[in-house]
Amino acid sequence: MGRMSKFTPAFKAKVAIEAIKEKETVLELAKRYNVSPSRVKEWKYKLLAAAEQVLESPSDGRREINKLKSDNDRLLKKVDQLTIDCNFFCDSLRECRSMSEIVKLESKRPTGMSRYRFCKLMKISHGNFYRKPKGESAENLIV
Repeated sequence: MGRMSKFTPAFKAKVAIEAIKEKETVLELAKRYNVSPSRVKEWKYKLLAAAEQVLESPSDGRREINKLKSDNDRLLKKVDQLTIDCNFFCDSLRECRSMSEIVKLESKRPTGMSRYRFCKLMKISHGNFYRKPKGESAENLIV
């Protein structure tokens, strides 16, 4: 966090307006207001840069907001459609494949998709991928 300025915004605006009028040089203004010439120039350029925004018509801002809203709505519709597609293909995949095929498919899942997410999409327990059958012990096989 920067330190607090000892100059108020009103003072900066006053000096910047004087600099824009160009009735005095930057050095004369700096001396009169007891600030550095670089500050006077900085405030002048900031005021000139902000002038365009101040004078911008409100309809330009509304137009930009409406464009962003329409883009947002379009993207939400696309996400909804992709969710429906994903659910459809996951349901189809579950119906067409055995559990052993799904386990093989899991090893080919995209790197960005977690095992938990894959199992959730397939609507199967993620425990299937962590617990390996131990088989029978040697003692039980003898009996």
